[in-house]
Amino acid sequence: ILLLKDGTKLDLLEYSSFSITIVPPEGQEMGSPQKDEADRAKMLEKRRKLLIVDDCKENLEALRDILQPYYSLTLCKSGEQALGFLSRKKFPELIIMDIEMPVMSGIQAANQANMLTGGTVPILFVSDVGDTETVKICRELKAGGYILRPYQPVFVKSEIERILDGWR
Repeated sequence: ILLLKDGTKLDLLEYSSFSITIVPPEGQEMGSPQKDEADRAKMLEKRRKLLIVDDCKENLEALRDILQPYYSLTLCKSGEQALGFLSRKKFPELIIMDIEMPVMSGIQAANQANMLTGGTVPILFVSDVGDTETVKICRELKAGGYILRPYQPVFVKSEIERILDGWR
């Protein structure tokens, strides 16, 4: 029960006993659902687009859970699937690529992705191994970055922003 300043008692569990009307501040118009939806769609359109490539469903889901509130995501389960997406000229602003995948490794997929995009899309490699040879290969590919699992969500987000803000 809520006691109002004028002494009125309001039972919040009894919905029929009250109604709430939200009035905009004086001089402002009340928004319409259509305009609000158009504004929301425009906002989502401006979200940065990321392509995440990993053969492991759990890794894709983990990155999706971390990044979905902030970015527009496309998820691919293989290098071949990612190259098919890129071949339609739908270039993201960043590719997050697992290195160890069957059939086509992330390194092979990154080489072909660079050819398809003309090297305009940075690649952030993700791996379980941090051997110097793999890191060297990633550098030769001019990768935007390289992170090791397990990682902290805040580190993944900051590395993505670092790459996006500083790429070419």
